[in-house]
Amino acid sequence: MLAHGISGVKSHPRVETPALLSLYQAGRLNLDELITTKYRFDDINQRCQDMKEAKNIRGMVIYTDADR
Repeated sequence: MLAHGISGVKSHPRVETPALLSLYQAGRLNLDELITTKYRFDDINQRCQDMKEAKNIRGMVIYTDADR
């Protein structure tokens, strides 16, 4: 499968995603610093509001088993 990103660059998600995950797990790709705020699933509306108000552009919603 070939995907086109926003910039028009072709990528191979089935190959690249596992590779990126391996780099992250090995500590060679620090994605954690890209997250500006973490939200619980119950706070998803606050995350949307923060985005609208430009308070947060890289928020992450954390899902747990309790959210199922």
